[in-house]
Amino acid sequence: MVEIYRQHFPMERILVQPIELLRADPDVYLSRLGGFLNIPLLAQGPLRRVNERQSELAMMLCRRLNHAIPTPVERPLRYADYPLPYRLRNRILRQLDRTLQRHFPSRHAASPIRDRIARFTGNRFAQSNGRLAAMTGLDLEGLRYPVAVPQ
Repeated sequence: MVEIYRQHFPMERILVQPIELLRADPDVYLSRLGGFLNIPLLAQGPLRRVNERQSELAMMLCRRLNHAIPTPVERPLRYADYPLPYRLRNRILRQLDRTLQRHFPSRHAASPIRDRIARFTGNRFAQSNGRLAAMTGLDLEGLRYPVAVPQ
């Protein structure tokens, strides 16, 4: 994609930022974005996560609960107007995630789906990641991308 953009725009008009950089180092992410836009961007204190994804265990449980407590077809504008069983289901799932993360952090971080994707893709994108890293100066390897040295 970046190569296509480079055919139409000079490199100084293109900013490539991996979303993983926002999690790994928000100050660097915002600094690069601010430098690109020529405006000062600084994190206003520590960033907090919102709408964080559920663990795989919570998602599996949610799939089961969806049969008993489905999401309403017509979604209310306010969360407080959702049916009580639906809100209780969501609260239980959030609490389950927090409890798992607190008591079993390494197990909570394990991801069979992520591992399966990694086995499937392997180093398939290592060459293109290497080219992208060379073009942009990004440390993709440090962000756990497979990277091969471009030839």
